[in-house]
Amino acid sequence: MLRTNRFRCLDSQREPEPRIVLQSLQGARQIVVDAASLCDQFAVSRSETLLILDEDNPYEERLHLVLVRGDDVLDHVVIGAPYAGGIFRIVDSHSDRLRFRFEGETIWSLSVDPEGRRSLAGLPRGARRRGGLLTRAHIFLNYDVDS
Repeated sequence: MLRTNRFRCLDSQREPEPRIVLQSLQGARQIVVDAASLCDQFAVSRSETLLILDEDNPYEERLHLVLVRGDDVLDHVVIGAPYAGGIFRIVDSHSDRLRFRFEGETIWSLSVDPEGRRSLAGLPRGARRRGGLLTRAHIFLNYDVDS
């Protein structure tokens, strides 16, 4: 995964609820996410982009990991809990994996399956997938045990 700048922010707000409107530099449609700030973005493939967003609230931060293909949201995972803070920090990125810290010193390892799959296997504690239990999973997270 390589850093990119495929999306730009058209509008964002923190209050009354976090909301950000993004647009691909190559597309016409807009993407609306319940986050407030675009932290980073990574090219996963020629058509897929991983967006890293947060709610811009240091006292109750949530990290949003959104996989987009073209202008379509494929998957959306949220890390965080009420009254918990966090700051997104990259540890390293490789062609197939992104390692980062968010809450404390725990290192998260993120990988993407472009085809997606139905997965009843849950996400690590502190993370949840938007869209329900039967949503096709493209983003996979683990705690990095080598850290």
